[in-house]
Amino acid sequence: MNAKIINHALKIQKTFGETFMRKFTLIALAITLIGFIGCEQKGPAEEAGERVDEVVDNIKHGDAPLKKKGAVEKLGDSIDDAVTNSD
Repeated sequence: MNAKIINHALKIQKTFGETFMRKFTLIALAITLIGFIGCEQKGPAEEAGERVDEVVDNIKHGDAPLKKKGAVEKLGDSIDDAVTNSD
């Protein structure tokens, strides 16, 4: 009699654990996907902020404020910043 009760309790516990893990996994996956979807699109405020950052960097480096930088020049600036920040 006790063995039947214990077996039944173990089955319930196992089922509960499996159900909990499935729900937990689905919720974690949903949160991750929402995070990725939300981060992909740039809004107008973010683009304006990046442009302001470019203007400030141009002034800091002695260039014209509205100068457009090419990809290689941006890469060089990133390397300069990384080297400066690592010191």
